Amino acid sequence: IMRSGTSKKDLRGIEQKKFLAHLHEKIHHMFQETHVDQIYILTPESLSKEVQKIFPPKTLPKPVFIMGNYTKHHPFEFLQVIHDHLPIH
Repeated sequence: IMRSGTSKKDLRGIEQKKFLAHLHEKIHHMFQETHVDQIYILTPESLSKEVQKIFPPKTLPKPVFIMGNYTKHHPFEFLQVIHDHLPIH
């Protein structure tokens, strides 16, 4: 437990802001450096609105947002979740 005059809840908010800033930077860099055919974002429900705001409204291709906490899942499960969201199976 950290003690610095900041509550644990506030620390979570600070870490979330750092994460979102880092994600914004990486996504911006990705669009500048590579051609993107499909975008699948797996995100916890609690972060979904903030993550969606990172993408400009006219982003092409349109990102597919898949809600859920997948931190303890095997990578093959990610692939199955993405496969289940493909427009053509």
